[in-house]
Amino acid sequence: MGWTWYLSVDYQLYLMAPFLMVPIVRGWKRTGLTIAVVTSLSFVAAAGYISYRYKMAETLIQTSTSDGGLVNVYDVLNRLYYEPWCRVAPYITGLIMGHYFRVTECRIRVPKAVVVVGWILSTVVGLTMVFGMYESYSHHHLTTVLGAAIYNSLKDACFSLAVAWVIFACVTGNGGFVNTILSWKAFILISRVTYCMYLVHIPVLFYFSFAQEGAIWWTESYLVINWLGLLAVSAMIAVIISLTTEAPSLRAEKLILNKLGFTMF
Repeated sequence: MGWTWYLSVDYQLYLMAPFLMVPIVRGWKRTGLTIAVVTSLSFVAAAGYISYRYKMAETLIQTSTSDGGLVNVYDVLNRLYYEPWCRVAPYITGLIMGHYFRVTECRIRVPKAVVVVGWILSTVVGLTMVFGMYESYSHHHLTTVLGAAIYNSLKDACFSLAVAWVIFACVTGNGGFVNTILSWKAFILISRVTYCMYLVHIPVLFYFSFAQEGAIWWTESYLVINWLGLLAVSAMIAVIISLTTEAPSLRAEKLILNKLGFTMF
């Protein structure tokens, strides 16, 4: 299951977390935050250097840059996309925010001016990271190797900060209609099967693709119907796996940790 590569990345980041959080939890907040910021910036710079060194474009779909950079998809995957250093900054952002919420018990008062500026900046940054390279994606105006390196180094960190603000605003009561949407109770059920769906959807795609016995006419209506069907099948399989393996495992983990005196949140 090659698409489970993120499990190894997540585990490596999990092993790194204590070295960042222990100083903060022990009361050396300035030292801990300095280490966290320096670590994030170092890995952001490393991602940019790798992208520039190997003349990568800014996306797996892009094939070249305006100044001669060529894209080998496997090179991008193995040197940048699959590597943990490209995920360090978002992971540290989540660690720091989670600890801050725990310490303050989410009792945080934010000035209205800060709320307005925060929403504007997060919206601009988030949309820029998603759509900023549209001209290059569509081959209307190819970016340079340096431009691609800057984008590759910043996109994950900046987008994680944009998402972090949305979480922060919702938790502190400044989310407005966004918080209303994200608080929809149906998301609780959906969130319990999303990772199982991620694990099973590739085999489902493979099965239906390899089971075809003739040519396929790709039309918009066919794509929509096909997508809905594959989504439904993946969801049903994911629910079964979640109920028979994931849910019992989490329940057992909770019981064991409670017996040992740890509190599960």
